[in-house]
Amino acid sequence: MNHLVICGKPGSGKTTYAESIREQSDIVFDLDKLSETLCPATATYHQRPDWLASMLIEWRHVLVRKLIASRADNRCILIITDETSAERVADLIGGEVVKRVAGEWD
Repeated sequence: MNHLVICGKPGSGKTTYAESIREQSDIVFDLDKLSETLCPATATYHQRPDWLASMLIEWRHVLVRKLIASRADNRCILIITDETSAERVADLIGGEVVKRVAGEWD
């Protein structure tokens, strides 16, 4: 299973790219979408209270641990802003990092 970690700055199109490559059975883990679902007023990173940001990061850690332990049949696409974190997570889950380079996703 080739999991993906999409990495890029805020507003770079990570969520749009994930949606464009997503297949029916893919699991997409997007902190912004989760935050918006939980509380629409906290949709963007700058609006998110610390307690909610912390909880979302913990959920991502749980997902990563489950992916490591189970080797899920579904492809997982994680959206992570920080490049160092994205590379670390990709290594842990046996996935690859996809970054925006010169306006294209690579």
